[in-house]
Amino acid sequence: MHQRKWTPFFGILIVLLYGGTKAVAQKQHTEVITLEEIWRKALENNIQIKIQQSNIDITGKEVKIKRQKLLPSITTNLEVAYLGDIHIYDKDFTNKVKVDMPNLGNSFAIQAQQLIYKGRAVQKGISHANLAHQYSKLQKRNTEQEIKLYVTGLYLDLYRLYNQKFVYHRNIELAQIRLHHTKALHQQELVTQDDVLRTQFMLSKLKIKHHQIENQIQIVNHQLTTAVGITPTVIIYPDTTILSTHISHYDYQTYHDKGVKDNPRLLMSQKKVEIAQNALSLCKSEISPSISLFAVNHLQSPLTTSIPVKDNYANSWKVGLTLSMDLSMGYKIRKRKELKRLQVLLSQEMVEEQEEKIDMEIHSAYLKYKENINELETFKENKLLARENYRMIEKKYVNQLALLIDVLHASNTKLEAELDVANAEINALFSYYKILKITGEL
Repeated sequence: MHQRKWTPFFGILIVLLYGGTKAVAQKQHTEVITLEEIWRKALENNIQIKIQQSNIDITGKEVKIKRQKLLPSITTNLEVAYLGDIHIYDKDFTNKVKVDMPNLGNSFAIQAQQLIYKGRAVQKGISHANLAHQYSKLQKRNTEQEIKLYVTGLYLDLYRLYNQKFVYHRNIELAQIRLHHTKALHQQELVTQDDVLRTQFMLSKLKIKHHQIENQIQIVNHQLTTAVGITPTVIIYPDTTILSTHISHYDYQTYHDKGVKDNPRLLMSQKKVEIAQNALSLCKSEISPSISLFAVNHLQSPLTTSIPVKDNYANSWKVGLTLSMDLSMGYKIRKRKELKRLQVLLSQEMVEEQEEKIDMEIHSAYLKYKENINELETFKENKLLARENYRMIEKKYVNQLALLIDVLHASNTKLEAELDVANAEINALFSYYKILKITGEL
């Protein structure tokens, strides 16, 4: 009997199939995660936040380096040399006379210097580094606000989808009971086959929608797990207590004042004005003279200033002030000062533009929030009415006092009212978080 030989291809295929099956077989598990935990994980794992934190560390180090310029500088110089003999000639290079030199020469010098005045250039340099450090912190804070609002939107979308899934599941159960009653009435020849078909059609549409929502939950869950940096096998279930979040109700002016005071984007624009103004001051200080206090001590051997040369040590010292100034800097810096002034004006205009944007954002978000609150209250009342209407029509249908089309219409109305409430609750909460983000309090 011919025996089949296993090729490497079949071995690889089996490994791939087994590995793929094993990967698919990875079990998903549900975890109830609060929004605060979502925020924490998102900020911990976001690469942009890590980069900006590194930038904060770097600018912090630069501040310390700039401050070191206020400290005195101390320099030393040690020299060891072999000295050759000196030859002395007449003006016509005749009558050479050799002067013996001590062949080993050495010198040691130490100098301390302290900058006293440079038109506050050092202080302005420190201020510039400090402003850059503060700006990097505001950058990180703004990114944190953006990320928190983004994952909040996904989190609330997931909650909305779970609410919708529950609503459709409950209506499927009611549709199944209605189908059971309709079939029973059909057997008693109290309703036609069309009523049974219409009920089955309604039930199938509900099941399709229920399945679509399940798929959408998988999509949003994958987006959220990716955003917060956890494994996609975790099925996140939102904390239901989020709907009881304490909401501080303020008027528009209060939110506007908070936004103008604490919005990170506006604070960044204002910080750019400070940076530009400091850069202008730093530019002006470059034309100032530099005055420093110094002290020098110098030890040297041999004494080459005497004839014959003495193989002794000479120690000398001096203290005093040194003044230096680049006279050409006056006309060189003129164009740079004009550029810095224009940059100051530009940064001030950008602050005004940012204030207008934030004012419009707060105004729009505030109106949307009030609108969502009013919608929620209305939808809650409609939900109670729709449920009562459905209960009455369903009872009449069982007692043959209403048509199936009336039941289906009442069922659709109830379903729509329940979905409206589920969506309105999430919309109102997201609008509130959006206001917090704009005012810099998220």
